[in-house]
Amino acid sequence: MDYEKFKQLIKREMMSRDIWKDTYTFQVNKNIRGQSKSIFILDNNKKKYIAKYFNYTEDIDIKINENDWQNLKSINDYLNYLDENFAVQIEEISEGLALKKRCFTRYVIASNETTNVFPKVYFNIEEINFDCSVGGILLEEAINGLTLEEYLRNLKCDKYIKIIECINFLKIISKKMCEYFSKDFVHRDLSPDNIMIIDDSNNKDYKIIDPGVVKIVSRNSTKGRVKFCKDSYSSPEQYLGYGSSVDFTSDIYILGIVIYEFITGINLINRFYKPDILPHNEINAMLDRTVEDWFYEDIEESSLIDRLYTIIKKMLQCRKEDRFKTIESFADVIETLNLEGDDIND
Repeated sequence: MDYEKFKQLIKREMMSRDIWKDTYTFQVNKNIRGQSKSIFILDNNKKKYIAKYFNYTEDIDIKINENDWQNLKSINDYLNYLDENFAVQIEEISEGLALKKRCFTRYVIASNETTNVFPKVYFNIEEINFDCSVGGILLEEAINGLTLEEYLRNLKCDKYIKIIECINFLKIISKKMCEYFSKDFVHRDLSPDNIMIIDDSNNKDYKIIDPGVVKIVSRNSTKGRVKFCKDSYSSPEQYLGYGSSVDFTSDIYILGIVIYEFITGINLINRFYKPDILPHNEINAMLDRTVEDWFYEDIEESSLIDRLYTIIKKMLQCRKEDRFKTIESFADVIETLNLEGDDIND
């Protein structure tokens, strides 16, 4: 991507909306992730915004000369051009582009409706011709902090401290999950690299980022077998490619994988992976054996720790109906993990 052109485009769009300041500077985001390429907008060297470009056409291996690109302002223009000039499966290409645009639209809808959960989007353009491609752009708030993945990688403390940290994390994240589920969303990609930690004077908060593959339950427009998550952080149904049929229990399962790793350093899906075998079945079979042994290693049992593990076991059930019945019941159970009322070492 031509980042200099992208900077000019974003500055022009920000100026047209009267949100540009002469003190702002740009910084290319070298951590390329997900579906987008991005740049930060800094104010006095502090990240204030992040501008993202979602290239809908980048995976289509058809060379179009730059002069012809000038006339392709939309997805329809692009499809018509391909249909007229190349022998291609236009229906298949059209379906792929429609999915990418839906992901972009869902990203914006989820961000705008749940700003306490996801970063706020200040503006977006769903279709734009940029740098010999068609895509979408958005400007959202930049979250200054570490991803949970980065935080856990550097977390050096005993297991008791990790459990306290994990319970505080669960109390906050369960409330945020209640909020976005109440708006009809399922995240589908709730991995440690999609959770940002905001640490303000030791009062941690969390933002869930990159809602590009959220499912809007009432719409359910995704067809066929599609996987929207990382294998290492997946529910059984998503791992098998049934991403279109997931509900809130799928996010709860993934969160179970995350918090088990938070405490033990072990990603259970990776640990139990074998070719042609569903690792989730192996996990389920070992919840009262090896998985439990790893959890209790180097700690003494207590009522609080026992309740936490009981919750994790319920989160990691293979059958969706064996997990929590409602997101509210899950959040209520998390609230019973009372650090002030329990001695973690009792």
